[in-house]
Amino acid sequence: MCVQLWVNKQRIPAGLAGGGRQDRARAGRTALRGLGSIKTSIRILAWNILQGGGPRTAQILETIGGHVPDILVLSEYCYGPGGVALEQQLELAGYTYRSVCARGPNHDGITVLVASKIAFTPEYFEGQIVHPKHGDFSHRLVRARFPGFDVVGAYFPLCGGKQAVFDQIWARSPDFLFRPTLLIGDINTALSPDDAQGVAPLPGEERLTELLAAGWIDAWRSRNATAREFTWFSRQAENGFRIDQALASPSFDRGITAIRYSHRERTERISDHSALIVDLAMPL
Repeated sequence: MCVQLWVNKQRIPAGLAGGGRQDRARAGRTALRGLGSIKTSIRILAWNILQGGGPRTAQILETIGGHVPDILVLSEYCYGPGGVALEQQLELAGYTYRSVCARGPNHDGITVLVASKIAFTPEYFEGQIVHPKHGDFSHRLVRARFPGFDVVGAYFPLCGGKQAVFDQIWARSPDFLFRPTLLIGDINTALSPDDAQGVAPLPGEERLTELLAAGWIDAWRSRNATAREFTWFSRQAENGFRIDQALASPSFDRGITAIRYSHRERTERISDHSALIVDLAMPL
């Protein structure tokens, strides 16, 4: 079962995690008030922290603190003692609300964690992202429902089960695009030639193209039409890819005031990925 949500240091039982629309709105208003009398902007940081962080956890936490985000989407969160230790430190840093899909019997050891200073209601995809050959990838997406907008934290498989994750996003796109929604994280997919350096297309390029044609907006590319920035480099071929991305529904995209990559995290080898930072005006 996918449940790990903390609110004010108390775990919410699975049956109570959803709540009604009025309850969610009330909790959200309370959380926003807790951040200050007037909350006019929210910062979201997405970052693949490389195999859970391990001995780099202190550097990861320091780096996160330097960007002052309100919401975190951390790809390659690892189950086990290292993940627990990371969450404990995030708790101390004020990320009281956290959600990660619990490890199922067919899951690999890595997933995506959403952590926030603002209350949210989690939604999981348990049993809905299954590839007939490569297995269950339901733990690679987590939807965090905030008052007024949603964030879908993502960590797509490199290949194999990637198609199953794309299938789920495609099937849910009418719902996602209907309200302010941000799909953000390591999607392990880039569009060539602009976002892939000197190689054949990565698996899934045609599926990403389909999502953009359906109404999703590449929030960074739409604001940087001619720029080339890469968020991960192959150590073998030394070629780069922009695989850490933010896809926004039109109503979410209108609220974005700034979006940028921070490459220091990668160049200083705190992780092998750059971080992605999105600033959002409130209310949407």
